[in-house]
Amino acid sequence: MVDAKRVRQIGSVDLQSDTGDLSALENDAVAHLARMMKIRLSDGGLNVSKNSSPDAYSSYLKALGYMQRNDKPGNLDLAISTLAGTLQKNPNFARGYAALGEAYRLKFESDHHPEWVAQSTANSQKAIEIDDQMADAHVTLGRLNATLGKDDIALREFQKALEINERNPDAVIGMAEVSEHAGRGRRERHHAAR
Repeated sequence: MVDAKRVRQIGSVDLQSDTGDLSALENDAVAHLARMMKIRLSDGGLNVSKNSSPDAYSSYLKALGYMQRNDKPGNLDLAISTLAGTLQKNPNFARGYAALGEAYRLKFESDHHPEWVAQSTANSQKAIEIDDQMADAHVTLGRLNATLGKDDIALREFQKALEINERNPDAVIGMAEVSEHAGRGRRERHHAAR
């Protein structure tokens, strides 16, 4: 960890995993970083990849890579099939359901097939059902509803995400975009009424 203002090292730690458990290694890194920063984590605030096996978490990361490159034909389908296979083996992996909800949302944005709305909604809600602190699922529901023109629902979902994590950048951006869109709509109606 580096103090950016003074450009000096504050602390460091070497972490290794003999078992290959990436989620446990990630949790250790977060715990060490929190101690260096003198931040106290709640018991629930540490488990980054709760309810997942190392294989599930690895598949989840692979799917995120496909989603990040969703401009490449077939990548969203690869992400969806990777996540679906992972969730068959790990049915309580909330983060996997949240990612699957986002993958279906992205698919809806690309081809506007109504089935993807239902899939995105169902998987996002399943993530929240398993882990009510899943801000990413609320962000996906917010984005989906914003795309559908349901600004009130979108704002509520973004607000729920911010209640879980007040610094969630996607929720902040989503709220700003929906608020701007809603304000622009009010201005247009006002000018039309004149």
